Amino acid sequence: MLSLQRNQALAVRLLDTTAALGQLPYRRVLDDDEPVAMLLGTARHGALVDALTGDMSPDDRHAFRQGGVALAGWQRRVFRNALGDFAASQRLGEPIPHDALSANLAELGRLLSLTPPALDLLDIGIRSGSDEMLLKIRSPFIQHGLEKSALDFQHLLERLLGCDLSEVQALIYPRGQLVYSGLINPRDDPKELDDLNLSMDLASALLTPRFDFERVFAPFFNKAPSSRLTLHDYDWLGGVIDLARRLLAGTGCAGIRPPQLLLHGMTGTGKSELARVLAAAVGADAFAIADGNLKGEPYERADRLRAAKIAHSALADHARALLVFDEAEAVLTPAPSLTEPEKRQKGWLNEFLERARLPCIWIANGIGSVDAAYLRRFDLVIDVTVPPCTARRRIAADALGPFSLCDTFLDRVAEQPSITPAELARTRDALYALGDQAQPAEDAALVLANGSRGVARQALDPRPGYRLPAFDIDCINCELDLSQLLDSLRRLDEARLCFHGPPGTGKTALARHIAYRLDRELVTVQASDWLSPWVGQTEQRIRQSFNEAARQRRVLLIDEADTFLRDRQLGTQSWETSHVNELLKCLEDARSIVIFATNAFETLDPAALRRFDVKTALKPMRADQRRRMLRVVLSGNKCDTNLSKRAAARIDGLQEVTGGDYAAALRHVWITGGELNRDTLIDALAREVDARALNHRHSHIGFIG
Repeated sequence: MLSLQRNQALAVRLLDTTAALGQLPYRRVLDDDEPVAMLLGTARHGALVDALTGDMSPDDRHAFRQGGVALAGWQRRVFRNALGDFAASQRLGEPIPHDALSANLAELGRLLSLTPPALDLLDIGIRSGSDEMLLKIRSPFIQHGLEKSALDFQHLLERLLGCDLSEVQALIYPRGQLVYSGLINPRDDPKELDDLNLSMDLASALLTPRFDFERVFAPFFNKAPSSRLTLHDYDWLGGVIDLARRLLAGTGCAGIRPPQLLLHGMTGTGKSELARVLAAAVGADAFAIADGNLKGEPYERADRLRAAKIAHSALADHARALLVFDEAEAVLTPAPSLTEPEKRQKGWLNEFLERARLPCIWIANGIGSVDAAYLRRFDLVIDVTVPPCTARRRIAADALGPFSLCDTFLDRVAEQPSITPAELARTRDALYALGDQAQPAEDAALVLANGSRGVARQALDPRPGYRLPAFDIDCINCELDLSQLLDSLRRLDEARLCFHGPPGTGKTALARHIAYRLDRELVTVQASDWLSPWVGQTEQRIRQSFNEAARQRRVLLIDEADTFLRDRQLGTQSWETSHVNELLKCLEDARSIVIFATNAFETLDPAALRRFDVKTALKPMRADQRRRMLRVVLSGNKCDTNLSKRAAARIDGLQEVTGGDYAAALRHVWITGGELNRDTLIDALAREVDARALNHRHSHIGFIG
């Protein structure tokens, strides 16, 4: 509760200062519903009115009440004497016992090393915002201040607060104690004390009976929850994570500024979790900067910076504090136009990054629009990429392990790069919420299928039907030793491969297998991903794909490569040549593993051929591979794998059979309602071969040049 004596003492100070300045209008003093009457009470106010207007006629008294004319000199003396008498009667000049607000402000001042004038100004702001009388009394004082110059206004505050001019300037200017710490935030002008922009949440917390650290600072920062992960769970990011740990571990060394780290990457990759893991790894207490008030309303840019300022001040003496600033792009991205307050914010943020007293991990989903002036001030910028397949498998097992999901399901989850650690955690929580009613595999597939990226349900829980087994490298008919190729690629960070051959021979499947064995994400690019109607944008997208692949150590697959690498001599438009030129340049500069797949090798631009490190043709299966594939397919669908002499002869007699033919044959048997066995599968394969032969003959009917 607020002390009536303290509120009265403040009211007397405000009224006395306003009267001394000659800016107190008659109406404020004479009207019964104005704050002077509320302060003095009926009897004292009536006596004061008589003393000020006793010689006036009723008409003059009414005119003065309605006008904005200020008290004359003698009237100001009478009024101030009346205030003095009132203060003496209420013992307002004697030490007044602390109330809850003054006690809490004293504790806040101790934590933030605030000066007495700073606490006094906060006291005025909070009390006048909680008391109608004080708020009315403050208005004429502020109005007078706004009509004066900044220096004149500082002299007004000097008189009100009873301190030196230098102390006033140390409070309200951009680098002053209250503004720089974030406790007040005047908008455009350091004179705007009619709106200190005090946090209502902070004011409410300081009005409580006793000081509670967590409650007072809850609008600005809070203790981050601990993480269940360890640095081992982020080992796919390489040595940069250990470097980050060592930088943070060095916090506190004399003369060394605490490190500022920036984590960025697509949503859901575990950046926030990583920040807490790093804090735990160095024995620090992580405090998250708030992104909204206690009502759940999101903060604007200035409010988030204020929260960071207050956290920085409140935790400065906390030996193990580490700040975590999530969604940091909101403050790191430059404003469209810099107003004076935004210039001050930018200056403060630059200084914060350069002279911080606390380590801070900043988190953003992207840094493309981040101001370069900020980027260069970070000690380490870490791209938190999508985990590779093996890491995703481990994360999936950790998150969903308690629900006894089969290895096959976890493998399918790991094969989906769009499923992030955050979505797996959300799925785990959903399964726990379902309790005994949970059907783990079905429910997990539904939750993941309806996640933020909507992974296809059938990718996790395939539709009914006969299934093609997992990729078998021994069924690829290729002149290369693919095992040796994989061994070589493991030692390399870059290579340019070209797989060519008829459709269905396994070019895409082989690229996927290579990425899996290298434990890298495969990114497939097709014409629709790059082509744009806008001049130059296609080239930009091509360059961006190569840069992203290098930065995130991805395997880049350009499917149907002949679309973009077609011989320039065959082009009819200038933009076709431009696309080929850009792709050739990117191919030459590639710093990742890039795989081109094409069915039309003969149409590629000759300049592309010398840029490929490996060019190899994938051909239809040999007879031994056809038999092997037949047995693998039958076994995977729990069918008899024994081949009679007649069946072996039939499969040996089929020519130009590819892996794609087996997939089509399985769909044919399933859709036509047939039972899968060696004979129905061979029959379906024969139909695929015959259909292709018929299509080939029809494509040659007509004039032959």
